[in-house]
Amino acid sequence: MKKKLVGILLAAAVMTGSVMAVPAAETESTEAVSAETAETEVIEDVKITLESGEVLLKNETKTNYTAEYKKAEEKAENEAAATETWNLILTDKEGTSHTFENAAADQWTEPSLTEEYGFLYIKYKDAGGKEQEVLEKAEEKAFEKELAMYATTEVNVRKEASKDSQSLKVASLGSEWKAVASVPGWIKVESDGISGYVFHSYITEDKAKVDALVQERKAAAEAAAQAAAQAAAQAAQEQTYYEEPSAQEPAPQEPVAQEPEQPSAPVEVSRQAFDDCDGSGHGYYEITYSDGSVAYEEY
Repeated sequence: MKKKLVGILLAAAVMTGSVMAVPAAETESTEAVSAETAETEVIEDVKITLESGEVLLKNETKTNYTAEYKKAEEKAENEAAATETWNLILTDKEGTSHTFENAAADQWTEPSLTEEYGFLYIKYKDAGGKEQEVLEKAEEKAFEKELAMYATTEVNVRKEASKDSQSLKVASLGSEWKAVASVPGWIKVESDGISGYVFHSYITEDKAKVDALVQERKAAAEAAAQAAAQAAAQAAQEQTYYEEPSAQEPAPQEPVAQEPEQPSAPVEVSRQAFDDCDGSGHGYYEITYSDGSVAYEEY
């Protein structure tokens, strides 16, 4: 009916000698739109075939992958023994492969696949229910443009992209860094003449998230200081007592010069440990004193 109406209008235009513009959208079939919608790729979970069965990897990326689970051999230093290991290779439809070395997929619980700055990560729970992460093996990639990123906790900025590398500085919660590149598991950052790597889980572009963490930390410190002050006041009140007057007059005492009373130094009322979450075993203590002040001490 729509095409017939357009034909009538064109005929009328020819008869009257007028030129009439017909919108292109009016001549297109709605079937073409439906076909385009049908071509949208459905993201499916990744099936990993093992010798003992199959593991389903929840795909939280925007790309479909095929999985190849290959046996590899890792020789001991004395080459007298060998340990059987497995590599997982994920390949997209363009043929780009991502390799995860020493991937013990048969020991993963609730595994999921995510992507961050062009690299793939597999997160899972181990036998003890602890969250773990497997990183693909890939070279460092420079960002097309520098990114402003913020530390989500106190974390080491290391010389190399390794938890065993030298710590150049401890980035404080909320501190801003210029991110210039990434490598699986790490973000390369620069600030105040320092260039190093921060573990990817503890730095983000989301400033609103970091601001909320800073406010949360501040509120917790204020609450701790208030609780400490109330505890100190309660303790002082409980120690106050009164003596009954003596029946005998006290013997006169020689006047003694009184030293001016010295203000008491604030005392520590709480100490909370915050581990450096990159697995180094280091961290810092957040110490709250009776006067409400807060100090930090590394360990």
